[in-house]
Amino acid sequence: MRIIEVVEYNPLWTELYNKEAEKIRSLLGTILIRVHHMGSTAIPKMAAKPIIDILLEVKDVKALDGYEKRFEYLGYEPKGEFGIEGRRFYQKGGEQRLHHIHAFNTGHPEVQRHLRFRDYLASHPKQAKDYEQLKRQLASIYPTSPENYSTGKAAFIRQIDNEAIR
Repeated sequence: MRIIEVVEYNPLWTELYNKEAEKIRSLLGTILIRVHHMGSTAIPKMAAKPIIDILLEVKDVKALDGYEKRFEYLGYEPKGEFGIEGRRFYQKGGEQRLHHIHAFNTGHPEVQRHLRFRDYLASHPKQAKDYEQLKRQLASIYPTSPENYSTGKAAFIRQIDNEAIR
């Protein structure tokens, strides 16, 4: 059973992202357009679940289906769209999750939404602190329910998305 845990910021998260991003670049070659570090581990000084979220922009997300064995070789479990149309999602680490990959065609609206959210929180410390506190609270209430944890964050994420667009 996976336990949701929010931990203090770890400066090694950037290094872990960089190492994994290099492996992914080697794996995908020219199908890959850009790799981004996203999510809370990409926001300096923010406490987070210690899972490195990686955002891929690719030429053709459907072509990634032919790379599943290669992702498995790197330790990833392919999950298909996993609830978001036009995405390919991969997770690494089983119950002790280490990395998530979210892959989209370049130009997909989710790419800009994720990057806008990350950049907004990185430049607005008060909102970042509010988000951190919400995540800590939800992790303590729902330590074994990723669904409830995610649902509990949804309204705050929508609010930040709207502020970031303005």
